[in-house]
Amino acid sequence: MFERLVNHIGFGWTMRAIAFMLLGLQTIALLTVRSYLDHEPQPVNILEFVRPFKEIPYLFNTIGCFFTMWGILIPFNYIALSGESAGMSPVLAVYLIPILNGA
Repeated sequence: MFERLVNHIGFGWTMRAIAFMLLGLQTIALLTVRSYLDHEPQPVNILEFVRPFKEIPYLFNTIGCFFTMWGILIPFNYIALSGESAGMSPVLAVYLIPILNGA
């Protein structure tokens, strides 16, 4: 959507159009989704969130997941640029991400 609109209506109005579309879709979701759980306020204790990092297997798993996602997702940001520098047309280089995702 962004690639098609930015050439026709400019960057600013493209961002506004995408924001209005998301606003409409999220409004529909907000009005139609209902939680059936009982909501009871509980006190927040920050130590409950820090305590699992004291366990060595959990800590190594978390660090490993961070670097794995970093190694997988960061190249997606540069693949279109790499395709353009290799001689691909800019229109086709944008589609390298869905091609890579489908492979």
